[in-house]
Parts: sequence; structure tokens; C-alpha cells
Amino acid sequence: MDNQESYAMHKLVYIWGQDRLEIDRQRYLSSLALELIADATAQDQIDPGHQLRLVPYVMAGFNTFSLVHDWLDEFAMVRLTMIDRIEGFLFRIGRWSEAYKMRAFHFRNTEKILGKEHPSTLTSMNNLALVLSSQGNYEEAERIHRQALALREKVLGKEHPNTLTSMNNLAGVLSSQGNYKEAERIH
Repeated sequence: MDNQESYAMHKLVYIWGQDRLEIDRQRYLSSLALELIADATAQDQIDPGHQLRLVPYVMAGFNTFSLVHDWLDEFAMVRLTMIDRIEGFLFRIGRWSEAYKMRAFHFRNTEKILGKEHPSTLTSMNNLALVLSSQGNYEEAERIHRQALALREKVLGKEHPNTLTSMNNLAGVLSSQGNYKEAERIH
């Protein structure tokens, strides 16, 4: 690259690392890579061209990371928080297919670690539905928003700000589907 602010790993070095390194070393290095990616994608000053150049590295890092990590250790939630930040980057730049892959991974693992009714799991569920809605998959987004709303009402109560956010998001999806009467009722 023309500036010294970013680097790329040659594919052969990447493949060698997967083939030759012990699994514990792969876990350690993939965690470090994920941390660097989370830091790089959090910078607001990144120009659009640089953002797009980051996407293949983001996904390669995530794919390696997701293959070598088991999730029931003391650092699982820290790693999931980094994935959440990276997914937010992909969502902001409109890379919804990649964002969906990370968001679904985040949701599955958050649910596995914290349980179905934990507030963080419900937030992850809501975010998964937002990505689906952005992709135009309104039926699936509606189903997940309804599920998140029902769980948030049960766990947090009907007047909790997160429950109200779920109501708003569900109404937005209904509006996108042309179901204006129900959207208006929920709003």
C-alpha cells in the first residue's frame, strides 16, 4: 500500500499459519488480530476507500477467529464485544451480508453464554433483526423483532427504554412491509 498506516498479510503466510501453528497459538494470534481489527474499524476518520479495503481483512480475521475459539472461557464476552464493534463498522458502511454473518455469530454465542433472556442477548437479537431489515428480509426481521419485543416485555417490563426501542424497530419493519395500520398502532 502507498502509506505505512496499514499492512497486508500474504495469503501463503496466512495459510501457513492455519496449517502449521498449534491451536492455542492460533487462538492467541487470532484474538490479537481481532483486537487490531476492532481498533482499526473504530476510527471515525477512515476514508471510504480505506473502509472498503479493510473488509476482506475483517472477514478473513473473523473467519479464522470463529473457527479456532471455544466460547466458554473467561474472555468470551470481551471477544464478543470486539465482534460487536466490528459488526457495527460493517453495518455503517452498508456491508450487510458480512454484518449479518457476524451478527448471527454474535447472537448465537451470546445466547449460549448468557442465556435466552439476558438483556445483552436481547440486544444482540434486536441488532440481528436490524441487519435483516437492512438486507430487505422483512419477514424474518419482523419475526425476530416480535420475539425480542415479547422477551423484553417479559424480562424488562413494558415501559423499559429497550422494550420501547423494540416496539419502534418492529413498527419500522411493519412500515417497510406496507403494514401501516399495525405500524401506527405500535408506534
